[in-house]
Amino acid sequence: MLSLLTLSLLLASPNARAGTYAFSGYTVTPGSGDTATYTPNNYPTAADSRSAFTSYGGAPEYYSVVANDKITAAFTWQPNNGNSTADPPPACAIIQQTSSVSWTSGTTPDSSGNLHILIGQLCTATLGGIPVSFSGLQWTATGKTLQGWTGGNGGSTGAPYGLANPYTWSQPHITDPGPAWYWSDVAGNKTITCTATVTPPIGQGSAFSVTATRTVTLDVPAWTESDSANPTRIDNQYPPISGYALWAGSLVINNNGSQWNDSVTLPPNLYTGNGDWAHLQIISVNGTHTIGGTATPVPNSGTTGLDGGFPYRTDGSVYIDSGQIVSEGDSPGIALLDDYTNYTLNYSYDLYVMYIPPGSQSIWVPLTKLTWTWAPNVNRPAPSGHWSGWPAGTAPGGNPVVPASGTRCTDEPSWTTKISAN
Repeated sequence: MLSLLTLSLLLASPNARAGTYAFSGYTVTPGSGDTATYTPNNYPTAADSRSAFTSYGGAPEYYSVVANDKITAAFTWQPNNGNSTADPPPACAIIQQTSSVSWTSGTTPDSSGNLHILIGQLCTATLGGIPVSFSGLQWTATGKTLQGWTGGNGGSTGAPYGLANPYTWSQPHITDPGPAWYWSDVAGNKTITCTATVTPPIGQGSAFSVTATRTVTLDVPAWTESDSANPTRIDNQYPPISGYALWAGSLVINNNGSQWNDSVTLPPNLYTGNGDWAHLQIISVNGTHTIGGTATPVPNSGTTGLDGGFPYRTDGSVYIDSGQIVSEGDSPGIALLDDYTNYTLNYSYDLYVMYIPPGSQSIWVPLTKLTWTWAPNVNRPAPSGHWSGWPAGTAPGGNPVVPASGTRCTDEPSWTTKISAN
């Protein structure tokens, strides 16, 4: 007796997730002469139906599935041995989601398995799954991403001392390895997405597009800032030489015109090792000094550049992200020459706290930015005709204006020259 048995498998939301799935054939061995036909109800279309599972289940077939849609697959099994109950019924199963983004470096899981990464850490990802042929890979990511950042003290005037290189996501990645990038962005969840074309082996499905995503939490170190200003002074030059100088604060009395008390702390319980941080300062110089009634520019007037070097500390050392408060500062000054009767200055400073996280391939990224100014206006005392007519320690006004704290910053500093004085 010839009988016909039909088995339908229905996977309904929420079990059906967006992605690409492989369907396996039934798991029984048909009897001699039995046939099996795989007819999917709604994924893929009926045009993709095929008779494939004629022995021992057959090869997987690959199809694209939309989020929250039902997946229905029907198998018709027709035994040919005259006994409708002699063979077990066939079975269908989803065996693997074929498209997924895998992080290959940089991420750290928390206790719940959620992935984390720090600003400035190297990120790489690949498109993974069971072996199929991917082509036309196109990657995108949310948030501000970088290919890298270059900052240093070398080069010649006019060369790009500080240069940010944004990541160009429009470039195709035909094959793995996938993209390599850095985040310089606000904290929170970021998503990396890959779209590609999947071409199954001959007889195992038709080509289709696939989209895979992965989310990671971007972490930003905690920081504290308590910054302040000290008055402008007319004082002896430093190192002590003949003549006077105009100071923001005064190095003569070891008193910074702009005083910074900062700390950076690595997020706890997630990362191995420590990162480093350092100050970086960009200065814009504008000012005149007057001789014979004519105002002429002071040295470097009209110039914006790196103030001193990076790291800002004169010995080039950096600080660990241990939470320890570090005191540092700046006391710009200019020599007061007796030939000049007036000095009018307008200096502006962008002070960055730069951070480099643990990891051998990490890069420096900005953490905070603070803008402070110094704009004194002083006249040579009469009738002496010498700046020494002012007593040492005179406070002529025009004090530095220094905010108490900077703000979170994601834009990398850039400069084309270095200013070694001021």
